[in-house]
Amino acid sequence: MAARVVWLVGSGFVSAGQVLGLTFTNKAAAELRHRIRQGLGRLSRPTNDDLDATVLTYHAFANRVLSEFGSLVGIEDDAQLLTDAQRSRLAYRVACEPRDTTGLSGSLENLASEILRMDDELTELGIETSGLRDHDQGILNLMSEAQGPAGIRASIVSAAESRTRISHLVDQFRGLKAEGQYLDFADSMRMVADLAGGVPLVRDRLRERFGVVLLDEYQDTSRVQRLFLQEIFGDGHPITSVGDPCQAIYGWRGASVTNIDEFPKHFARTDGQPAEIYPLTINRRSGDQILAAANSVATELREAHRQVRPLRSARDAPTAQLSCALLQSYDDELAWLVDHISNRMTHQDASDIAILCRKNDQVVAVSEALRERGIPVQPATKQDLLAAPEVVWVTSLLQILVDPFANPELVHHLTGPRWRIGPRDLALLGRRADMLAAEADVSANPDLSLLDAVADPGSTELFEFSQTARGRFAEFLAELDQLGQLRDRPIVEITTEAIELLAPLLLPPGDGRLPPALLGLLDLARGFRSLSGGRSLPEFITYLKDCRRFKQRPDAAVAPRAGGVRVMTVHAAKGLEFPTVYVPFLSRHIFPSSRGSSRWPTSAAGTPPVAADEPDVARSLGFPGREFVTKDSDAFKEACREQDRLEEDRLAYVAVTRAKRALIASGHWWGSRKEPHGPSPYLERIRAVCDQTAGHVDEWYEEAGVDPRAAQREQESLTWPGTAVQGDAVALAEEIEHALGSPADELLAGPWHQQIDEILEIRQAEGLLSEAVQLPEVMSVSQLLKWRKNGERFLTDLARPMPVRPSAAAERGTRFHAYVEERMGQQELFDLADWVGDHGQFAERQQFEKLFGQTRFAEQKPAAVEHPFVLELGGAILTGRIDAVFSCEDPGFDWEVIDWKTGSLDRADAMQLSVYQAAWAAHTGSAPERIRGVFVQLNDGSERVFDELPDVELPDRSFPRRDGV
Repeated sequence: MAARVVWLVGSGFVSAGQVLGLTFTNKAAAELRHRIRQGLGRLSRPTNDDLDATVLTYHAFANRVLSEFGSLVGIEDDAQLLTDAQRSRLAYRVACEPRDTTGLSGSLENLASEILRMDDELTELGIETSGLRDHDQGILNLMSEAQGPAGIRASIVSAAESRTRISHLVDQFRGLKAEGQYLDFADSMRMVADLAGGVPLVRDRLRERFGVVLLDEYQDTSRVQRLFLQEIFGDGHPITSVGDPCQAIYGWRGASVTNIDEFPKHFARTDGQPAEIYPLTINRRSGDQILAAANSVATELREAHRQVRPLRSARDAPTAQLSCALLQSYDDELAWLVDHISNRMTHQDASDIAILCRKNDQVVAVSEALRERGIPVQPATKQDLLAAPEVVWVTSLLQILVDPFANPELVHHLTGPRWRIGPRDLALLGRRADMLAAEADVSANPDLSLLDAVADPGSTELFEFSQTARGRFAEFLAELDQLGQLRDRPIVEITTEAIELLAPLLLPPGDGRLPPALLGLLDLARGFRSLSGGRSLPEFITYLKDCRRFKQRPDAAVAPRAGGVRVMTVHAAKGLEFPTVYVPFLSRHIFPSSRGSSRWPTSAAGTPPVAADEPDVARSLGFPGREFVTKDSDAFKEACREQDRLEEDRLAYVAVTRAKRALIASGHWWGSRKEPHGPSPYLERIRAVCDQTAGHVDEWYEEAGVDPRAAQREQESLTWPGTAVQGDAVALAEEIEHALGSPADELLAGPWHQQIDEILEIRQAEGLLSEAVQLPEVMSVSQLLKWRKNGERFLTDLARPMPVRPSAAAERGTRFHAYVEERMGQQELFDLADWVGDHGQFAERQQFEKLFGQTRFAEQKPAAVEHPFVLELGGAILTGRIDAVFSCEDPGFDWEVIDWKTGSLDRADAMQLSVYQAAWAAHTGSAPERIRGVFVQLNDGSERVFDELPDVELPDRSFPRRDGV
């Protein structure tokens, strides 16, 4: 597309300002805009054109047209654009207060989702609610006279009646938006299509302004978008679309693959001849083996779309790696996947790895498995962001602040690692809350408030809380009061304060940088605005609850950041690319999925073909007709299954073509079904390509064998809270019950509890010291330095980790690191001012500028800043980040690895630089002796230089018990 624009401008056919380019994402628009500018800048003959090409997303272009011409038909340009969560809340209001409740059933949340789904689908198809009702009334009339199986006729009637009821709710929903002057993407597309078709001036002005139009990812456009573009730029206007029908995976949200298949007819030439088709076959992203796998997966898709040709790689394409595996069970595959990624991270950055899953629950399972192994995970979608453990800690604390009845959130914190309230004290807390509710007037709110009981735990005679619990209750309330003093401050400040309060829980040891999920939460807080325009904390918490409740994704972007594996669905990966891609769970009935999509004849979730130019399976088969039999219904279902299978093929094709250098596919035999799965057709084809092209076949079970879960069919009972202490307390109480004849529950809540706690502490200490303390498989450089400084303290912390009080000096050091990263151009890292706040920021920044300016590196260009690494040494895996790397002017060395210090250089451990040296040597292939290490003291610019660094010294893998310890 960029080359086409450069050729047209360079040849003098149009100026750059007369070019319009449309695509789907802001990222793609920015990339196309950049490439056009870059190409025009290389022209040998200047164009004398001061205007840039106009490159926008489809929705942004529609909004611009509405803003410029909407007043011609009475559309105001000050309407508020709704977020998905705000749309859901508005639809939920309609579901709660429908004008007519006749025949409505199901949960309010599901009804709200149905309202939104129909509103979107009707808009994308360009269908009015009245037209839908007319069609369904015709179906009802037909069924009243039709001859056919009673059950099938009843399903068809039920679907038509349900759609009619929901369509009235859609009208109510649209009316509510109009009253509040709210707009969503669906409204903007519907309005701009009406505007273009009803006001000729709009068409004339836009055709005059844009002499050439280019449409990207055209296979993902909807019918209403095509009608809008056709109305303005049809009838032979110069227009080019680029797309791939094999990647049309958004049919579920209104996209129509018919648009690209029928483009030559929809945008015919001025003489009426179909537009020309040019196949694009060279893929400049992936290597030969990956493309061979993609072509094999897309075999049936090319038969359905005859204009598509097999892909081939560019001449200079790098060598690709193709691997596959078939494991015995789901658990085996998950463990194999984590092991494989852990091994790969010894020579590849985590941020270069993506795992693409078919379903959201797979994303959750894989993310949890990676985190359990200490492998960092990036939130790929906004829903993932809200589910991240560190985000849950922060948002639940904020919810406690605004809602005294947030009992689950309060229990989450009280029983967590910071406060460690045990089951006995928690049970007493519930009893105290019950008593307080009984004493108060609960007519206004009958719910119990555990927070009230925390604030007033009662007398020691009536409620025998442990002294530790009472003390922790008081400390928790003090922290909550401290946070509550900021309630009227901007949301981002309150959220930042909550993060700092919970820092020991949220930040990895030795790493003061915020995890990507928390940065995303701060982005949400910064950009939030409620329906009424408010920005208060209660409104923000309600918004986040709506996002979770309606399973909607918040609007703030989750920017990719270094240091984490990307785990996402294939749908979310569309338009992205990664050096290494894993596609797991390629098993039968999983991927491709055996669940078909809803079809309009028998499901209210399907939209009937009111638009005559949209293909429809039921209409092509004449089903339902005046007379039909079960065989006709079966033929319809089979045709639908064929369509669904093509949709799955498209999804698999998109997954495979995201990989640049390596593609690893896997599956399993035994999962949640009683029958074995086995490899899906996609995995079998990838295996065949591996065999043909010298790809790597890892573990591969040719036969299912015996279900390994057969011996584990009985579900194990679980106790809560899930801690060893609770289980030991019950067991010990039962021992005393057996000896004294007193019921165990009375012992736990009665006068013996203190003695039980003391005995448990002794038993725990003995058990802890009688076993070897195992080192983690993955250690950070900070952990290594702690071990070298005080081995016994390190082991104690490892066996029983405790929260660490935040250090002002450490926080200031973290902020300085952020400043250096920004100054040196590491733009993907977060901007400190965005999340710390502006108080004192300018003065501190000036001080940082002065400190850094006195070092010899201030004017040098770094080779790397905050370079993440994963290093395997002596059977251990070390992780960390090098503060900075510079090329060395000393002829005896190639590189200098730098660590900024604010404390004493004499106390700095050279082992830290030794690890940095080994990591940079592994990254660049340089000899370690060509890399020297430097500690830089920021207070005065002094240095401690190591031309020779000691060998990296690692702790033993375990430390046995020593007598007397």
